[in-house]
Amino acid sequence: MRKHLQTCKSFQIWEAANNFNNQTVLTPNGPEGNMSLAKVSEPVFKESTNEMVVLAQLPLAFIESVAWRHFCSKVNLYTPSCRKTCTKETVKMYAARKATMKNILKKNNQRLSLTTDIWVAPHTAASYMVITAHFVDASFHLKKMIIGFKNVGDHKGGTIARVLLECLAEWDIKKIFCITVDN
Repeated sequence: MRKHLQTCKSFQIWEAANNFNNQTVLTPNGPEGNMSLAKVSEPVFKESTNEMVVLAQLPLAFIESVAWRHFCSKVNLYTPSCRKTCTKETVKMYAARKATMKNILKKNNQRLSLTTDIWVAPHTAASYMVITAHFVDASFHLKKMIIGFKNVGDHKGGTIARVLLECLAEWDIKKIFCITVDN
């Protein structure tokens, strides 16, 4: 068994990974399935942390929490940034993704169908409206994108129309096929 462990490349890579104090990842290398070490970079760590906050709908205070800092320390990750930095980076991430989505809609150059949904948050009694664009892409796949998530004062037709027009102007959308509204 010892002789096998001394000649086994996978074990040697695993052993080397456990001897480092830095965070490393075993990644497949080549068609044979050989393994190699790859270090997780700090920018990837920060971007992944920001994505986790957004996707899991975590409060920004989570970034500075004892639990997250303890986890990062325990698994030898980088020191997390503060909530102000997380906010700035998340806003940049949102702007970049919004620009990408605008390019997709511009390239599509077809009419869009829009749907809206308005609801009242149970704890705050605030009303919100989500606006979703639906379209068929060049590969004939039905796609949908949330293009607006707006706080609305009431559920009246005039308010819905105003918020919809503002959203269309913000996204520079000019071709509409139909709009389906729940109220």
